[in-house]
Amino acid sequence: MVKEKNCFSCDKKFGLFTWRNFCQECGRMFCSDCIMKFDEYEWCNSYKPTDEYEKKYLCNTCWKKKIEKFHNKYLKAIENSDSVKTYPATYKGKIPLQTQSNVIEIESVYFKNRDNALKQLQVTSLIEGYNLIFNIEYEKKTRSEPGSGKGTHYYGVWKASGRAGKR
Repeated sequence: MVKEKNCFSCDKKFGLFTWRNFCQECGRMFCSDCIMKFDEYEWCNSYKPTDEYEKKYLCNTCWKKKIEKFHNKYLKAIENSDSVKTYPATYKGKIPLQTQSNVIEIESVYFKNRDNALKQLQVTSLIEGYNLIFNIEYEKKTRSEPGSGKGTHYYGVWKASGRAGKR
């Protein structure tokens, strides 16, 4: 195996402070500036398009090929998230659901703001091709972190879950 001496993209010399990283798609060697880890993107914290890329390193070119299509879909879903009709679990009326067979379970991660948990459900449903969420329930937990003084700061975090379908 031949060891490359420079980054394939920027030609930076590898050494003690510049490590070699292999792109797990094309196999070329890159420095840490020219390769990215999947979880560096903000949408990865809330929605993962596929576990296939989790914990993988991809060069910028391979990343763009694999993820650009999803990223554009994600941005469009954020813009249109208010178009998703939502119904809480306590709703007693008729839900305009097309069919019961194409329903999926969705849930958010924990957020300090309850509205962000709902927003994540809306974005996830649009990405998956659904425009209706029903049976929405919230779970609240208390978390803590050391305060600036001697005390501990306690705060609530929210997680939303529900079922997505088409109307």
